[in-house]
Amino acid sequence: MTVPFCTPPVSDAERTAFGTSGTMPRGLRGLPSSVTGIPVCSQLEQWWVEGMNNGYRALPDGERAPWQYPIPNLPWVRSWMLFRLAIIYQGIAARAALGQASSASAKTTRGGFDFYGNRALAAKSEADEAKL
Repeated sequence: MTVPFCTPPVSDAERTAFGTSGTMPRGLRGLPSSVTGIPVCSQLEQWWVEGMNNGYRALPDGERAPWQYPIPNLPWVRSWMLFRLAIIYQGIAARAALGQASSASAKTTRGGFDFYGNRALAAKSEADEAKL
């Protein structure tokens, strides 16, 4: 749910250049709620932690660690999710090149792979820098 917040706004021209015009989110990073009409990423994460802590059942022995905000290691998880999307795009392109794609609109371009791979690397670098 928070992956679009990892990507700055992407123009239609950029989406077309990557060959992902119909499938790539536009990006929400840095946009305030007043522009998007939805809560910012940090608010969504806070609500999720509150919901998990309010509705989480105790383990049989009665012990459980409460969720924390900010969620530890979440920047790494975001990087992994972006990398996963890059791999999915690469798989789609490979199946399209072999004529085995499940969609007639599948493309053999590497645009989605490059786009999400670069975003994954940027997210990882930002997470590494934040730990300094």
